[in-house]
Amino acid sequence: MKTKLTLFLAVIAVTLFGTGCASTEPASDPLKKGLVAYYPFNGNSLDESGNGHDGVVNGAALSLDRNGAKNSAYFLGGDDSIVIKDNSDLNPMPLTISLWCKSAVPGSKISAQGLVTKYRNANWLGYAVLWSGGRAVPMYTTNSTGGSYLMSGKGDGEFVSGDLADDNWHHIVFSVDPKGGILFVDGKVVSFKNWHGKPEKAPPSGDDLRIGYYPDGPGRPEIEKL
Repeated sequence: MKTKLTLFLAVIAVTLFGTGCASTEPASDPLKKGLVAYYPFNGNSLDESGNGHDGVVNGAALSLDRNGAKNSAYFLGGDDSIVIKDNSDLNPMPLTISLWCKSAVPGSKISAQGLVTKYRNANWLGYAVLWSGGRAVPMYTTNSTGGSYLMSGKGDGEFVSGDLADDNWHHIVFSVDPKGGILFVDGKVVSFKNWHGKPEKAPPSGDDLRIGYYPDGPGRPEIEKL
């Protein structure tokens, strides 16, 4: 039997300004100026930023969001995903990713499931916000040999959230700029990471942006909603 992880993703915002994106609605002018992609899931996976980075749904089904609105979140299971075709716009620096998610399995310790990824396992190039061991795990890597990166481990300490597998909604924001990486959960800073190596923009990887799936990751559990 597959382990279930329930993830309701209400919004993803990838912006062009450092750590300054904490809002979840593209209503203010500063956010509009930096917005690269915006997915409120209003009955579809279209990009409502106006930039045309629409998502393609692979097996996912619409469901309720965190406010109980119908057809405003996605149910994913197994290898289901929402895929956004690779584009240079999706490789900004600075970078901010904003999303809502929920695990309906308290204490769930599923390993390496993707929340938002533009990174292929072990290629050391790209960025991701993963769900691993019940925690949000951000990463940004710039070199195929691991020369510059922001991530947990490698002797530099952890870069993760606390346990979020508690059947509650959580707002996760990951921002990267030349000063380092910062992780917010529910409006509070929970982790900061200095660069290992020279701060730099990741070269194009050619990988698509994926929501709800981590390509070639060690775990591909069933995701109930995202």
